[in-house]
Amino acid sequence: MPRIHRHRSGPIRTLQPSRALLLCSAWLLLACCRGPQPGTGHEPAAAANFNLVLIVGDDHGRFSTGAYGNLDVRTPHIDRLAREGLRFDACSTTTAICGPSRAALLTGLYPSQSGVSGFYPLKPDVRPLPSRLAQAGWQTALIGKRHLSPFEQYGFEWASTTSPRQGHDPQHYRAQLEAFFSARETEERTDPFFLMVNLFDAHRPFDGFGIEPALEEAQAAAAAAELDLNPALPDLPFVRREQLAYLRAVERLDRSVGVVLEELERRGQLDNSLVIYTSDHGGPFAFAKTSLYEDGIGVPFICRWPAVVPKGAATQALVSFVDVAPTLWELAVAQNRADSQSAIEAPLEAQDFVAGTSFANVLRGRTNAHREWSFASQTDHMRLPSIPMRSIRRGPWKYIYHFEPERLYVSDAISSPTWIQVLETAQLDPKLREQISRAHPRPREEFFNLDSDPHELNNLAGRPEHAQRLAQHRTELGQWLAQLDDPFTAVYPFISSAQRSVFAPAMEAYEARQRLREANKQERNRNAADHADVPLED
Repeated sequence: MPRIHRHRSGPIRTLQPSRALLLCSAWLLLACCRGPQPGTGHEPAAAANFNLVLIVGDDHGRFSTGAYGNLDVRTPHIDRLAREGLRFDACSTTTAICGPSRAALLTGLYPSQSGVSGFYPLKPDVRPLPSRLAQAGWQTALIGKRHLSPFEQYGFEWASTTSPRQGHDPQHYRAQLEAFFSARETEERTDPFFLMVNLFDAHRPFDGFGIEPALEEAQAAAAAAELDLNPALPDLPFVRREQLAYLRAVERLDRSVGVVLEELERRGQLDNSLVIYTSDHGGPFAFAKTSLYEDGIGVPFICRWPAVVPKGAATQALVSFVDVAPTLWELAVAQNRADSQSAIEAPLEAQDFVAGTSFANVLRGRTNAHREWSFASQTDHMRLPSIPMRSIRRGPWKYIYHFEPERLYVSDAISSPTWIQVLETAQLDPKLREQISRAHPRPREEFFNLDSDPHELNNLAGRPEHAQRLAQHRTELGQWLAQLDDPFTAVYPFISSAQRSVFAPAMEAYEARQRLREANKQERNRNAADHADVPLED
């Protein structure tokens, strides 16, 4: 198990101390008595004619999941996947906002390569995984949220329409799955399918949909008081209440995952499918979404595939979202070549996904290692100003460089009513003001040991005993920036001026686009000012 901030009994279930101890013991027992572990030489049989099912939550961080040790939230269906499959304890998205993370997941490319560094479309020459699978003979389908632009370029043959309200109702996904399978039966399709189910939970708003009864005031207050709060957040009653609402949304998300598993099982498709659960990024809170802290980019990633994946195992293999598409493509190509009845010739190889590398051997239990370095970036969000930053991790050591540390975040994490209330409270509370001071302005550099400091509260960048390791991470980050054609290479100080000058034109083009965005924003705000009922943009 990863060393994380451990959670007690919480809002959704009221555990007695003995039951909480029993649950903790069960997780420890699971860790000690797992099935074959990666790297032990376990060689499962190959699966034939399997399907790919990718379930993606929204704003669901790794630490807000029962399978990752959180006892405040009940996620039995995600936990089932972990018991029956392989749990990745060091999987990261490439950026902690929706569109770019989903693009990385489906293209195997970093934002600077795909063109999706914010809410932007793919470059025209990028061919995502679904379009490649469709060409190789798979049916491709999407249910739920999209946030993929242009959608047609992704190559989904079958897609449903989901409104935000519908997307928070688990039964909506059941109806859409029934429609998908009915269409397959009507067309008498027997080809394998790639099905992506994008859930709306646990994105804001967390409640108010009438899907489940609201907690009574006294019940909610008592449950919130029992939460084992993330130590990165201020311990205030209204912060606890928001966390309670968020965890209830996570539980609703888990029920949607359960619906997917039930429908696959009902049709006899569960055990011959590689089922993956993950999320686009962490929760919509300070020091999480739109940041490069682990609470933002650290995501749950769990794979269940009885014929191949070791049961009840966990791995510390360092994996990035850019590795997912090449992994699934390699497995799909392997199936086509192994199937003597198939006339499909896969036209592309896994290495065509330029940035990512396949971790199929981790899935197969042949190794417990993958990447040496993991890179992530944050550049643009839907709202201005942009807050560019980059991070790189090796083992437990993680480095973050902030290009504009003085800029203030503007996102649903920092602009939420709860965080605004935190800022107002901090004006009269020096201790609280000190606790949240790293939100703005941020340090130019941050350096953390995630083993001893999983929530990144202790910045080691100024410690002389870590100077050599810090210098190594600075150098490595510069090499990654240049390799990925990142325009911010032009303003990164820890490489030569000659290297920086090569990227000056790209940086000028980026700055021109930002000026255009700012001009468009001002124009929208001027137009909105003519209508008293239309609020100005943040």
